[in-house]
Amino acid sequence: MFWKILIAVSLITLAFISRSYTLKKVNKNLLTDKNVIEIEIEQKRILKIVIPRAKREYKPIYIDDNLFEGTFKRNFEGDYLCDKETVKRIIS
Repeated sequence: MFWKILIAVSLITLAFISRSYTLKKVNKNLLTDKNVIEIEIEQKRILKIVIPRAKREYKPIYIDDNLFEGTFKRNFEGDYLCDKETVKRIIS
């Protein structure tokens, strides 16, 4: 059973990282394999994914090849979907 879980986690990690390199999913990949960490909490294996802050010259970062509907802004509590006016301010 342990090996099946380990293989499944490895495949999920690989799939996640591979998908992040697809420009149709995200316009600028900020992730490396070091950003995806397997940890154990309460005897459950989970993946911790650390999304680094984008450098100013890479912003805005957006998903699904859609600048105005896929841009997120990082605040202290998390990342939030931007409205069209916020995206315009970011790119100006």
